[in-house]
Amino acid sequence: MYNRYKLVAFFLVLLLGVIPLAAATVSGFVGDGSTGAALPGANIVIENSQRGTISNTEGHFNITLDPGTFTISASYIGYHITKKNVTVTNRTNTVTFELTPLILAGQTVSVTVNRARERETPVSFSNITQKDIAQRYYAQDVPMVLTEVPGVYAYSDAGNGLGYTYLKVRGFDQKRVQVMLNGIPLNDPEDHQVYWVDMPDFMASVQDIQIQRGVGSSLSGSSAFGGSVNVQTHELNTPQKILVTTGTGSYNTRKFSLNLHSGLINNTYSMAARFSKVVSAGYRDNSAIDMWAYFLSAARYGLNTTTKINVYGGTEKTHAAWNASSATALAENHRDNPITYPNTIDNFTQPHYELLHEWRLSDRLTLFNTLYFIQGSGYYEVFKSGRKLVDYGYQPYYLSDSTQVTRTDLVRQKWVEKDQTGWIGRIDWRHPKGTLSFGGDFYYFESDHFGKVLWANQLPADSSPEGYYHQYQGEKLLGTVFLHELWQASSWLSIMADLNLQMQTYNFKQQAVGNFAGADRHAYSTDYTFFNPKIGANVNLSDKWNGFGNISMAHREPTDTDLFNIWQGPDDLGVAPLFNNQSPVYNSAGEVDYIKWSDPQVKAEELVDFEFGMGYQAQRLHVKANVYWMDFHNEIVPYSQVNDDGYVIKGNADRTVHRGIEGTLTYSMPVGFRFDAAVSLSQNYFAEFAQINEEY
Repeated sequence: MYNRYKLVAFFLVLLLGVIPLAAATVSGFVGDGSTGAALPGANIVIENSQRGTISNTEGHFNITLDPGTFTISASYIGYHITKKNVTVTNRTNTVTFELTPLILAGQTVSVTVNRARERETPVSFSNITQKDIAQRYYAQDVPMVLTEVPGVYAYSDAGNGLGYTYLKVRGFDQKRVQVMLNGIPLNDPEDHQVYWVDMPDFMASVQDIQIQRGVGSSLSGSSAFGGSVNVQTHELNTPQKILVTTGTGSYNTRKFSLNLHSGLINNTYSMAARFSKVVSAGYRDNSAIDMWAYFLSAARYGLNTTTKINVYGGTEKTHAAWNASSATALAENHRDNPITYPNTIDNFTQPHYELLHEWRLSDRLTLFNTLYFIQGSGYYEVFKSGRKLVDYGYQPYYLSDSTQVTRTDLVRQKWVEKDQTGWIGRIDWRHPKGTLSFGGDFYYFESDHFGKVLWANQLPADSSPEGYYHQYQGEKLLGTVFLHELWQASSWLSIMADLNLQMQTYNFKQQAVGNFAGADRHAYSTDYTFFNPKIGANVNLSDKWNGFGNISMAHREPTDTDLFNIWQGPDDLGVAPLFNNQSPVYNSAGEVDYIKWSDPQVKAEELVDFEFGMGYQAQRLHVKANVYWMDFHNEIVPYSQVNDDGYVIKGNADRTVHRGIEGTLTYSMPVGFRFDAAVSLSQNYFAEFAQINEEY
């Protein structure tokens, strides 16, 4: 009997080895994670296989698989790829994919946590969509595309929107406007400027832009005063394409661009590249540009992670047109440029390297990490007449007829090389009542500034140009931590609370080159700690009307030029920085090596911003209006004089007020046209300010 059972068991095992297990059916649904609406035609792929299907008109799909564990991915144009591990048995299996939209319905901009949302986020903002960019952009720099936003003003040196361009929000220059590319700060750590000229044809790689006016929140930039500009580059979950763009325009402006997109490879990888060339003679005389640029991007979409790498930059050669022309000169030639030396150019390159990683730890927790490195190198060249020899590292000398030569005409180059390495981290917790974000922003920055003489009309017999006549280094370390909550208190009320703590230190030191030695060498170190709280609320009065308000505090440290700006700067011999205390530092021989300064005279700025607004949103009509009151203490303002290079002398005003009204109206007509209108009215005045005029 026992042998009979063994024989039966043997044949059963043999039979199971020959006859495969019955296949199972996986049934699923693909929908919009925000609205729940079905997504017909979504791609369903079984990873590491050649099998897949698409969802039907109701978002459902069925696919037959052998039992086992598989990674199944769902993708749809305009949505993030979603992947799930599914264990298939011999029974019917079900799986649901809720795809996160790249563009939120009704928002028209990329869905990222640092973007404000209609009827949720209590701030004043405007969106420049991908469609807007396609309609407005030809080759101009980023600021020129934003001119239709209320409270925004942009202009260019050359007069044609290319080269050196500038942005103002609510009358504040771009040193007080926080600019972020993919969440990475673009403002220069030393002078707070934004050099759009170093990113030729950048708008060709931009998905959309959001401009938040006022202080905003930590997610939109902790250094924002007048506002923040949040630029998002193209998503890579797009179809394959090869696009060649070329064009020509006024003032011999020409552009050529090649765009390549791989589409999804194995439903996991995607790559894109852009190469551009832009040249123009400029509207003003001697304001030509010659630029080329690249933008390289790659992405990997994993089961719970998304990793992106961006590398972009280029080289620009821009003829200087930054000096103003007199009314008399403009009357004779409206394209006048007072800079006549033909090689007055700015030659610079600034590559950016970005690594962006998103890790979905659970349905509620997401960890974001960004590593970046920005490297800059270049110079600008100018002609100077009648300059003192000692200022450029030379000593006065005598000619054969005993005439003393103390001045000369010369051509100089001022160079800067700088590196910025940073990390941005954030964890988001999506709880039942909203989203809590905790994160930080840390970077290390170093710069090397130096100048050299290329040519001089008169030099001592034993001298030659090309030597450094000045050199100084800057070093900055900044760390920020923040806590941000957007709490949905009810279906009609959302509350924003934001706490931001920033600490930073900046070190400056002149080197012993040229005639910089002893008491003519200077060094200083500044430290700042800022606490910036913010609170606001949005109230949805109906399905069409909403109101919002917020109160925010912000601080901003002085720039390097603010601390070194009485007639000349740190590249001028014998000029001391604006500090109250000094102490000599001696070398081993007991001689003064340099002067160490402390207690800066120019104080950090402090702002309290009050914002209130209303919005109306119907099917075709969208109207928004807001008022603001910005109360400044120690605002760094221009005084009534300029320095040797034409820049204004600055100092603190005790208290200033900036207030105004802003509004937008959009009406979509039935015939496919759209009417847009924007208006802003502002008043800016000194509440407490006294200037003491001194002779320098």
